[in-house]
Amino acid sequence: MERPTMGDLIARVRGLIADETAPTVFTDDRVEAALDDTRQVARYLPLRPEPTRQPDGVLAYFTFYSDLPDWEAGAQLIDGFWQDVTGQAVEADLQTGCWRFAEGRLPILYLNGRCYDRYAAAAALLEAWAARLMLEFDFASQNVRYVRSQQAQRLLAQAALYRARSGARRAEMGRSDIAARSSPTIELVLGPHN
Repeated sequence: MERPTMGDLIARVRGLIADETAPTVFTDDRVEAALDDTRQVARYLPLRPEPTRQPDGVLAYFTFYSDLPDWEAGAQLIDGFWQDVTGQAVEADLQTGCWRFAEGRLPILYLNGRCYDRYAAAAALLEAWAARLMLEFDFASQNVRYVRSQQAQRLLAQAALYRARSGARRAEMGRSDIAARSSPTIELVLGPHN
């Protein structure tokens, strides 16, 4: 069942795959599931403050940015005193990861929430759509040739473009064969994921 906090993200992914008008190819639940496959959970992610110089020369901080885009609605902002200040934000641009406040604040602000890779989700959905169309075949009738396979080819070509635009993924790996010694953790940053 679709979470109400996912409506904007689902609409943006539908726009990427041109599946906005009824009858749609995918249900909202299927689009949400594709997004969930790309979900990253942030716990106390430090936000980047943008300083604004005041007329008296003092720096004030009204705007804060995340390096990750496409946040689910309901993200929580925590200040340096560990207080929830989400309700104090006058603007939240979840698509770009930008929050603005009416009054200047200290430059320490953390974010708890979930963000998604809409391009990876769109690529997965386009590949699933192409897989459905692979069952169709080309044929000719009365000097007219119908090339239905081109639909799947074009969907796969668009999916490849979106895979190239999708973000890198991170994975941590440990070695169990050397557990007697110190067990090092290797952090890998993976390119566009398949």
